[in-house]
Amino acid sequence: MVQNMDVTFEQVLKNKGIATRHTRLHRPNDNAHIERFNRTIQTECIGYYWNRSVTLQSQKDKLTKYLDHYNTKRVHLKLKYRTPAQMLQSS
Repeated sequence: MVQNMDVTFEQVLKNKGIATRHTRLHRPNDNAHIERFNRTIQTECIGYYWNRSVTLQSQKDKLTKYLDHYNTKRVHLKLKYRTPAQMLQSS
């Protein structure tokens, strides 16, 4: 069943013109920045486990608000205490 979901997911992305790229096997550092972002989302926003008692729309709303906060209000050490939006504006 999971394999069918993956095919559907890949098809949806392809239909929307989104290219996918897979990391190499046994190379965890290939996508370390993505894994770190996922951990940040978990610790600061949605938690480590999906709360089934919360509606999907509520979870989407919470994530949308958090992503706005992450990109426009939350300063990042790696960006010299700037937000991603500020970093983009300065380049």
